Amino acid sequence: MGDISSVIGKLAISYKFIDENKLNEALQIFKSEQASGKQISLEQILVRKKYISLTQLQTLRSGADFWEARQRDIKFGIDAIKRGFVSQENVNDALKEQALEFKKNQTCKNISDILIAKGVLTEEERNLVLGLQSIQPEKEAVETKDDATPKKEIEFELILSRDIVAKAFIQPKEEDYSNITVEDIKAFLKKRGIVHGILGDEVINESLKQLVDKKESTLVAQGTPPTSPIDAEINYFFNVDYLKIGTVKENGTIDFKDRGEIPHVKKGTLLAEKIPMKDGSSGTTIYGSPIPPLKPRDKNLLCGTGVELSPDKCKLFASIDGQPQMMGIGKVSVFPELRIAGDVCLKTGHIDFDGSIFVNGAVQNGFKVKGGNLIAKEILSAEINMSGDIIVSGGIIGAKIETQGNIHAKFINSSTIYAFGDIILDKEIISSQVLTSGAFKITNGKIISSMICAKKGIIAQEIGTDFSTPCKIKVGTEDHIKKVSEEFKKLIFKKKEIYDNLRAKFDKIEIELKNLQKQISDIVQIAESNNRLKLAVQKRIDLSKAEQNKEAQSKAQLLLKQLNIKAKSIDDSIIPLFDEEENFCIEFNDVSPKVNKGEIELEELKKELDELLEWAKNNKPVPIVKATNIICEGTYITTPNVSTSIDATYQNATIREIQTEISIGDKIKKEWTIKAFTEG
Repeated sequence: MGDISSVIGKLAISYKFIDENKLNEALQIFKSEQASGKQISLEQILVRKKYISLTQLQTLRSGADFWEARQRDIKFGIDAIKRGFVSQENVNDALKEQALEFKKNQTCKNISDILIAKGVLTEEERNLVLGLQSIQPEKEAVETKDDATPKKEIEFELILSRDIVAKAFIQPKEEDYSNITVEDIKAFLKKRGIVHGILGDEVINESLKQLVDKKESTLVAQGTPPTSPIDAEINYFFNVDYLKIGTVKENGTIDFKDRGEIPHVKKGTLLAEKIPMKDGSSGTTIYGSPIPPLKPRDKNLLCGTGVELSPDKCKLFASIDGQPQMMGIGKVSVFPELRIAGDVCLKTGHIDFDGSIFVNGAVQNGFKVKGGNLIAKEILSAEINMSGDIIVSGGIIGAKIETQGNIHAKFINSSTIYAFGDIILDKEIISSQVLTSGAFKITNGKIISSMICAKKGIIAQEIGTDFSTPCKIKVGTEDHIKKVSEEFKKLIFKKKEIYDNLRAKFDKIEIELKNLQKQISDIVQIAESNNRLKLAVQKRIDLSKAEQNKEAQSKAQLLLKQLNIKAKSIDDSIIPLFDEEENFCIEFNDVSPKVNKGEIELEELKKELDELLEWAKNNKPVPIVKATNIICEGTYITTPNVSTSIDATYQNATIREIQTEISIGDKIKKEWTIKAFTEG
């Protein structure tokens, strides 16, 4: 009985589809059928005997497929551990996750994919293990008998390089190398299954001379490596960094007024071009097994306001005159300009402008500003929502700010900040909360009594003071993206709820309108039939008059009178239906564009969320905290794998998470910890 049939039999009992008596009976039939030369499987017998249903058979086959995949993955795990790529604990966790996934969804993930997703195995390491698994285990030289060739078989030691391509070296076991020929080497390689990349006869002959002279191993075959793929690239044709930072003075402070020349483009200007990715080509091991190339990474051009995407999705063009800007998530926009001579205040009201907003004064308390870039002298207790960068030559006090770009200011006090890009300050941040997917930099200032979460790390001169509330610092985490994505999901849910209600209303109107139109159509047909009958009766009246047949004329006139009464009744019944149809059409025409708009908005939101998550995936974390002067005792630090309150004040320190090994009896346990590395 084959392995799969055996597994299916055991699974059938395990799942309590059958008992052992029925399995034994089926096995007896199976053996009898096999003995008589019939090709039949155990599964067919179980179904034929009605011991299991077809649905149960499908369940058993899924379980058997999972068992087969499980055996392959266990071997993969063993080989990956042997090569030091992963730990036993990593493999055990991946196998547990695989089993849970199968139990929950009846799908089987490869543990290599699980290990890669967890970040403990790379694609290169996975391909290396799979490639080396295709290499047959080395065996002792096989003794063959050939009556026509009495020559003693020469034995070699085969030495393989440890890469996926594999190079084959041989070391003769004979003391006398002089009798070795090219044919001896080729015969040995053939027995070992080495069929690809064998060096030419002349090269091997030259190697034989070295064998005789140096008595050392020599290269005889090498595989063909896969060619590297080419990742997609995006070339930008404007200065994407002009707003990133002002000029740094000799004393280390930032001159926010000196930001360089602001770019300006005309409508139709090419802003960016994508160079498509290219696949690599497969390689071949010395055993003839293919080596798949790595997959190239793709990049998409993200089109913002004032920008058009070419039909081939490989070029971005300006659709208006204005300032080109690349947002934190890589989206390109072109903004027109709005210049405000003084403050944003009662005189101006709230500002909502889809472009760059230049404020010569301050954004005053209680006012809202929404737009592309914002350049101002000061932001007070205002609400700011921008899709580009925010540049403040003074400070930010008591504000709530959200932006897809970077933020530059002298200081921040009592504010809440959410940003996709970097936050760069000149002096200090006090009593504030910051979540950013970029870096937080205050190289010549202090972080005091604040919570800072920065995916790309934190650099400050001082973190905390002896008398203030300890700071809470998080680096390398996705808090900002989680917040934004949750808001997206809530918005999508709300939009879908509105869309579903509109869709239901639209469908109801459509059905009622169709029913009404059918009703009108039926009545119109009755009216047309009545009119045709009236014409026929009128002809009969005219004919009776001509024939002076008064009796026939009288009967026809009576019938015509009845038909006229019916016609009036039809008109009376259909007029309200026409009015009702008109109302339905008005409602239909009102709801229809709303449904279409809702569907488009919903798809755009889903696409925007996908782009956001893809950007976050490619935006690698930097879980490092650096204090060029001091970081105070009690500062609470969180990294992707561990959180702790530091137990001392450190000077000129870089703090990061490290993984350590702890011996517990005869076992080694790995755990994460936070460590401070001091300089000087």
